[in-house]
Amino acid sequence: MYKVDLWVWTDSRSPKEDLKAYAYSIEMRRPSGEIYRKTGEDNISGTWNKATLTAIANALERFSANAEVTIHTENRWVMNMMEHNLMVWEGADFYKNPKEKVANEAEWRRIAKAGHSLKLVCDPIGFDRSQELYRHVYPEETESES
Repeated sequence: MYKVDLWVWTDSRSPKEDLKAYAYSIEMRRPSGEIYRKTGEDNISGTWNKATLTAIANALERFSANAEVTIHTENRWVMNMMEHNLMVWEGADFYKNPKEKVANEAEWRRIAKAGHSLKLVCDPIGFDRSQELYRHVYPEETESES
């Protein structure tokens, strides 16, 4: 099983629905020590949670083999829901109670589906580590600043 790091960055932590940019970097260390990296980025209209979930779902859908994926993001709420509620929601067809679906249902479904063939590990990082997160997602920019 491959061990992979998934770094997720968003340009805003606002819960307000507006235009948000997100980016992710999938990193795996090869036996030679070289870091293999795949990245993606886009914009969506939505909340911070939706941007984070979209980035995670897009990244996880790129995997074709079994892997242990450690997800690093500043969005502690998403990490908490992923660890404690995702399987419960999936078992209840993504209802959080008998009358109400979870917010961002489509993104949660994509993550749950991709997670069936992966081992997901959540690593919520503090805002004090946001520069570290940015360096993983945009290494070429931060290397040129050094």
